[in-house]
Amino acid sequence: MSIFKPSATTYAITNVIVVGETEKAIDCRWGANIDVAHWVARSQLQPGTEVQHEGDHGLLVVPMWLAIKAKLLSAEARAHG
Repeated sequence: MSIFKPSATTYAITNVIVVGETEKAIDCRWGANIDVAHWVARSQLQPGTEVQHEGDHGLLVVPMWLAIKAKLLSAEARAHG
Protein backbone atom coordinates (compact mmCIF):
# COMPACT_ATOMS: atom_id res chain seq x y z
CA MET A 1 0.00 0.00 0.00
CA SER A 2 1.31 3.45 -0.86
CA ILE A 3 0.97 6.28 1.60
CA PHE A 4 1.47 9.99 1.19
CA LYS A 5 3.71 11.75 3.65
CA PRO A 6 3.78 15.51 3.09
CA SER A 7 7.27 16.36 1.94
CA ALA A 8 8.46 18.54 -0.87
CA THR A 9 11.42 16.29 -1.56
CA THR A 10 10.59 12.65 -0.77
CA TYR A 11 7.85 10.05 -1.18
CA ALA A 12 7.42 7.04 1.12
CA ILE A 13 5.85 3.69 0.21
CA THR A 14 5.00 1.14 2.90
CA ASN A 15 4.87 -2.65 2.79
CA VAL A 16 7.49 -2.92 0.06
CA ILE A 17 9.07 -6.31 -0.65
CA VAL A 18 12.44 -6.61 -2.39
CA VAL A 19 12.32 -9.64 -4.71
CA GLY A 20 15.61 -9.14 -6.55
CA GLU A 21 18.73 -7.05 -6.61
CA THR A 22 21.80 -6.16 -8.58
CA GLU A 23 24.85 -4.21 -7.51
CA LYS A 24 23.16 -0.96 -8.54
CA ALA A 25 19.39 -1.48 -8.05
CA ILE A 26 16.67 -3.32 -6.13
CA ASP A 27 13.46 -4.84 -7.57
CA CYS A 28 10.64 -3.60 -5.34
CA ARG A 29 7.03 -4.81 -5.28
CA TRP A 30 4.02 -3.52 -3.35
CA GLY A 31 0.28 -3.00 -3.27
CA ALA A 32 -2.40 -4.36 -5.56
CA ASN A 33 0.06 -4.66 -8.47
CA ILE A 34 2.50 -6.92 -6.65
CA ASP A 35 3.53 -8.51 -9.98
CA VAL A 36 4.80 -5.16 -11.34
CA ALA A 37 8.56 -4.69 -11.02
CA HIS A 38 9.81 -1.31 -9.84
CA TRP A 39 13.58 -1.23 -10.19
CA VAL A 40 14.99 1.49 -7.94
CA ALA A 41 18.62 2.58 -8.16
CA ARG A 42 20.41 2.19 -4.84
CA SER A 43 21.69 5.75 -5.31
CA GLN A 44 18.07 6.97 -5.04
CA LEU A 45 17.28 5.32 -1.69
CA GLN A 46 16.63 8.11 0.80
CA PRO A 47 17.10 8.24 4.59
CA GLY A 48 14.36 6.24 6.30
CA THR A 49 14.41 3.46 3.71
CA GLU A 50 14.19 0.06 5.40
CA VAL A 51 14.54 -2.14 2.29
CA GLN A 52 17.90 -2.63 0.63
CA HIS A 53 18.38 -6.34 -0.10
CA GLU A 54 16.41 -9.27 -1.53
CA GLY A 55 13.98 -10.55 1.09
CA ASP A 56 13.68 -7.20 2.91
CA HIS A 57 10.18 -5.94 3.71
CA GLY A 58 9.34 -2.43 4.89
CA LEU A 59 9.49 1.24 3.97
CA LEU A 60 10.91 2.63 0.72
CA VAL A 61 11.69 6.35 0.53
CA VAL A 62 12.59 7.88 -2.85
CA PRO A 63 13.02 11.43 -4.15
CA MET A 64 9.71 13.07 -5.10
CA TRP A 65 10.95 13.71 -8.66
CA LEU A 66 11.49 9.95 -9.11
CA ALA A 67 8.06 9.09 -7.71
CA ILE A 68 6.48 11.51 -10.19
CA LYS A 69 8.57 10.38 -13.16
CA ALA A 70 7.99 6.68 -12.47
CA LYS A 71 4.27 7.29 -11.72
CA LEU A 72 4.55 5.83 -8.22
CA LEU A 73 2.28 8.38 -6.55
CA SER A 74 -0.89 6.98 -5.03
CA ALA A 75 -4.27 8.53 -5.77
CA GLU A 76 -4.19 10.04 -2.27
CA ALA A 77 -0.87 11.74 -2.95
CA ARG A 78 -2.06 13.14 -6.29
CA ALA A 79 -5.14 14.58 -4.55
CA HIS A 80 -2.94 16.46 -2.07
CA GLY A 81 -0.41 17.62 -4.64
